[in-house]
Amino acid sequence: MIPSNVRNKIVQDISIVEVVSEYLPLTRKGNSYFGICPFHDDKNPSMSVSDSVKMFNCFSCNTKGNVITFVSKYENISIDQATIKLAERIGMKINTNISKEAIKQERLENIMNEACKFYSFYLRNSEEGVAALKYLHDRGISDEIIEKFRIGLSPNLSDGLYQFLIKKGFSELDLIELGLVKQEDNNRIHDIFRLRVMFPLASSNGKIVGFSGRIYTPSNQAKYINSNENVIFHKGEVLYNMHNAALPARQMDKIYLFEGFMDVIAAYRADIKNGVATMGTALTKDHINSILSITKNIVLCFDGDEAGIKAMRRSAKMLSSYNIIPEAVVLPNNQDPDEYIKEYGAKQLEAYLISKAKPVYYWLYQLAYNKVIKNDIASVEEFKQSVFNFLSEINQETIRDYYLNQMASDLGIDINSLKKDFNNVKHQYQSNQNEIVNNVVLEPTKEVVKLSEIKITKAIRRAYQIIIKHSIYDHKKLNKYLAYTQEFYPGKDLMTEFSIIQNLELEVLANPKLINTSKFAANNINALSEEPSFKEYIDLIINDDLIDISNDDDFEQSLDTIKKFIKKIKTRDIKNRVIRGDEKAIKDFTASKKDENNI
Repeated sequence: MIPSNVRNKIVQDISIVEVVSEYLPLTRKGNSYFGICPFHDDKNPSMSVSDSVKMFNCFSCNTKGNVITFVSKYENISIDQATIKLAERIGMKINTNISKEAIKQERLENIMNEACKFYSFYLRNSEEGVAALKYLHDRGISDEIIEKFRIGLSPNLSDGLYQFLIKKGFSELDLIELGLVKQEDNNRIHDIFRLRVMFPLASSNGKIVGFSGRIYTPSNQAKYINSNENVIFHKGEVLYNMHNAALPARQMDKIYLFEGFMDVIAAYRADIKNGVATMGTALTKDHINSILSITKNIVLCFDGDEAGIKAMRRSAKMLSSYNIIPEAVVLPNNQDPDEYIKEYGAKQLEAYLISKAKPVYYWLYQLAYNKVIKNDIASVEEFKQSVFNFLSEINQETIRDYYLNQMASDLGIDINSLKKDFNNVKHQYQSNQNEIVNNVVLEPTKEVVKLSEIKITKAIRRAYQIIIKHSIYDHKKLNKYLAYTQEFYPGKDLMTEFSIIQNLELEVLANPKLINTSKFAANNINALSEEPSFKEYIDLIINDDLIDISNDDDFEQSLDTIKKFIKKIKTRDIKNRVIRGDEKAIKDFTASKKDENNI
């Protein structure tokens, strides 16, 4: 956190009028300046900006603040990031007390940035890059777009990136944690991405946190592989291109949500620069909150196939809980934006996306109605069920009535009979939803709780300290702990403890000959202490006389504490996913209940 006196100095030394006028036109009226407010759908200039009071204020939406607040809101960055940006403007250097977690995050982000530079260089300066560039150019991706989206190429070398980053002085363990490289059983390190066109994935502030690699030559491998989730990359929080799209989306008061990043790039070719995409996941609350910090006007651009319709309906349901009815666009013949451009051109795509945007329920209704065979009762019933299902998820009575009347007219049936059928379906739907929620002992309005918000008690942290000290001296106890924690990510509050154990595991794997020797513990301690962020903590644990490594009961009790903690995390996770409407979570939960009943 940057001290308030530093922020106050920046506010006083910088002209807010000068800064704001770089983002939008201002007109002087008396002692103040006025402009169109960028934080709501403003038709007339309702935002005043004053150098005398160092504030901006919108008289319509009541958004107000100083120059730091404005830059933070406009660019969708944190207050600290806005402060640092403005400090650079006046040549001020800011010294902040940075936590170990922040230091690590910056270190990992630096690694990802260097990896991106490596991939970009290789695309432009290798024989393989010639073929990759031809592939991109053939898909209509120009050099300008390649540079804009920082597209690169991973070489067909087993450890090209690894060697490059190691020579830069980065830690092998950090590269493994980021999912850039992998260590095999024979201790050899190899790159994860090989001979793939590389698309960087950035956070909302533009920091690269992951990659998606696409095969561009004939191959039986998976078309795409993505970075694994880690301390800086969480798919459920990242929207592709948000750092680029935030400003134009705010200016236009509209954002397009696509299925994949190639759709975003195709839209950019059509001069649609306010497009984002989820990273291979369904829309999450974190995604929605990120979008709503910019605009409430959302256009869903999904395919018209079954998967696209399902994603559209689920997104509409989630946004409905925010009292938002998004618009949607469905391209003809189940084409994606790239295919549409190939057939009709970029200008036609831009015109289609703008002109065909209609309320999402219009498209859900039309896509279902297009399949109706009126003389086929089964077809008509399938149509009714499809429409009834999405209408059951709508809170607005007028919208439900509109589409029920539309259906009655299209099918030539009595509206009262149709409403009776719908009410039966709606009642059953609500009963099912209440049953799901009640089974997980949560109210329907319960907010999802992030892992980072779960309280880490002293008992949990102490249990980790005991396990660490025992594991340093006894690899069997380490293996016993690891057996219960596979694929478990503890959240940032326990990253130090978790990383120490990960490092210890790697040290044991790297030195199997030392396991049964007197040098085993000393080797582990030395290796862990080489990491500056671990040294102080390791010394604290090793010199803690209250942790007796001969007391197996202490270890077992600590292990039991961690097992209960993990169970709590996993239970909370499935509850959160049920609340979000994750169908797999609902099925898993239902299956687990049946198993309990059969025991």
